[in-house]
Amino acid sequence: MLTGGSHIDHADRLRVGSTQRVLPFRVMAPSTLGTFLRSFTWGHVRQMDKALEETLRRAWSAGGGPREDAPVTIDVDSTVCEVAGNTKAGAHYGYTGQLGYHPLLAARADTGEIVHSRLRGGSSQKRHYPFVVKTVNRVRRAGARGPLTVRADAGFWSYRLVEDMERLRVGWSITIGQHSQVKAAIANIEDTAWQQIDYPEGGVAEVAETAIVASKKWKHRRIRVVVRRTRLTDPEHAQLWPDWRYHAFATNSELSPVEADTHHRAHARMELAIRDIKQNAGLSHCPSAPHAHATRSDTYQNYWP
Repeated sequence: MLTGGSHIDHADRLRVGSTQRVLPFRVMAPSTLGTFLRSFTWGHVRQMDKALEETLRRAWSAGGGPREDAPVTIDVDSTVCEVAGNTKAGAHYGYTGQLGYHPLLAARADTGEIVHSRLRGGSSQKRHYPFVVKTVNRVRRAGARGPLTVRADAGFWSYRLVEDMERLRVGWSITIGQHSQVKAAIANIEDTAWQQIDYPEGGVAEVAETAIVASKKWKHRRIRVVVRRTRLTDPEHAQLWPDWRYHAFATNSELSPVEADTHHRAHARMELAIRDIKQNAGLSHCPSAPHAHATRSDTYQNYWP
């Protein structure tokens, strides 16, 4: 990395000139490194995962963790690491239409540090239930003893995840799609229930709350839904979007609608954590080969634990 290397192929930079006289180890060829990585099993990846968790615990116990009993919010999200070619093992097309890897990421909201990550096969909602549960257990073991809240976008919404969070006694705030039941609930909100909030000049925003009834087999539960609606007021721009636009999220928070909306909107900062890990760290090395088209010999180098 000090010499500008960013991928496995760049290991050759450490095999030229008199470099070997300086380094205290023998530098292997990229092909040898690929053979080494192809020998990794899922068990090896889980061992690495455990080592990363222990590193997080030690860092937090040394002073980098949250204050004693302080509330902690964990943002979970996914991203796309675009690849080219049809030999990339594990790459899939997502809703963006791009071929790539779709890692899941969890970050501590107040610091932006990545506390857990997992590369999964496929995209969308695949494998996010166990990931969120493991993230909660991970930060608990690392030393987070205060109230925990998980924030996520609509790709993570499911009744199963809500049940998991309540079983773990964790708060949750998750964007919910505008399906028919949500639209009907929004339509039933009284005009007097909307509270105006700050919004940039040229527009207006209001917040209110409603509820939906979730049914699973014989179980029925009432879920709180906070709704934010926005509209442009500038006469010229309002011609393009004359109607209210709605954004809804489900939560078990006891905050007021305005406070709950402010807290949920802060989930957007997760994009900053994703940007940081995709630029010069972590995900900037996914995939591991710098070339646009990989060969079958380096396919398995592209796995990222």
